[in-house]
Amino acid sequence: MRDRQLVRAAGGGGAPHQGPGPLRPDGCSRPCQGRRCASAGLPAVEFLQGDASEPPYLPASCDVVLVRHVLWALPDPDDALGRWTRLLRTPGTMLLVEGLWGTGAGIASGTCRELVLRHRSRADVVPLTDPSLWGKEISDERYLVISRS
Repeated sequence: MRDRQLVRAAGGGGAPHQGPGPLRPDGCSRPCQGRRCASAGLPAVEFLQGDASEPPYLPASCDVVLVRHVLWALPDPDDALGRWTRLLRTPGTMLLVEGLWGTGAGIASGTCRELVLRHRSRADVVPLTDPSLWGKEISDERYLVISRS
């Protein structure tokens, strides 16, 4: 069986997905992205519209949950983390790319780590300060939280 990864969550609505391969719930449905991935020798990505805090997938149906700059904007991040955790098979990995930006928006790494630890036994914070990641020097907090079972 091929690995299944939940790549990102945003939008609203959708039905449970049961096939193998990468999944990307998104606010828009762009099937051309899947074709573009396949033509580049990468697995096709299926675009589904779904709610970021409640992705339309079955429990224990994903090997990896990767969420980028979403957690901080949700009304109940703790509740969303609980649902995302239930999506993971054992062993499973949760990857959260977040930050606390100069504008004041975002979530501090310590707060994010503590939220993850309410649902998972481990959460490591990796600072993402390399200017090559952002195209410029940064002065705000940008990081990756890695939580493996």
